[in-house]
Parts: sequence; C-alpha cells; structure tokens
Amino acid sequence: MLLPTSKILGDIRTPELIIQNGVILEGRCMISNDLKHSAKDLIDLEYSKDSLSVEKIFGKQSGARE
Repeated sequence: MLLPTSKILGDIRTPELIIQNGVILEGRCMISNDLKHSAKDLIDLEYSKDSLSVEKIFGKQSGARE
C-alpha cells in the first residue's frame, strides 16, 4: 500500500497494489499474478536483457538453486 506521502521514482512490479490519493509515481507499474517470482529471478530477468546476470554482478552464492 502506498500512502499519500509516498514518492516513488522507479518501476514497480507486484501482484497487488493499493495507491492512495496524493502518491507521486514516476515510473512504470506492472500488476500481475505472474509476478510471484523470487527477487533473484526478477533481477536475472531484467539483467538478462542486457546480457548480464546476478552471478556476474554479485558472484555465485553457496546453496543457490540452479
């Protein structure tokens, strides 16, 4: 839930969103039930567009799933 004093400068991806009057949103908003992925999956998806990956940026983490 974004309260009236919220100021968002960037994109939002979420399965559900409530925005109250007075919120400032400068960016894109994608609302979909298909967005129930892990944060790593979403970051990988975004960076793969530029031929980058989370592992290249942050290194492979022990115990991470393939």
